[in-house]
Amino acid sequence: MDMSLEEQAAYRNLLDEAALRGGALPGNERTLAKASGDATRWPKVRKAVMQKFTKQDDGWHNETLDEVLLETHRRAQRQRARRGLQGGNGKPNETRPPDPDL
Repeated sequence: MDMSLEEQAAYRNLLDEAALRGGALPGNERTLAKASGDATRWPKVRKAVMQKFTKQDDGWHNETLDEVLLETHRRAQRQRARRGLQGGNGKPNETRPPDPDL
């Protein structure tokens, strides 16, 4: 990796924040600085960290994170569709009284 440990930490923190926000980080510098984990060090690490993000209409995106979120969404939709065809989780569990020997 081409970043220092401090830059890596800020990068990971921003990836986590972007994931929580559905993929996009806001363009607000104050929010980015706070989300990086250390607003006082943000000016030192910003350049290296933000090279991993691209500015889009809805905020800053990381290409790899966007791909992961898209794949996760696609898989979830496929599972929901399968459950819809099966009528839920399939056959319901049997209900039995508790085993007195346990």
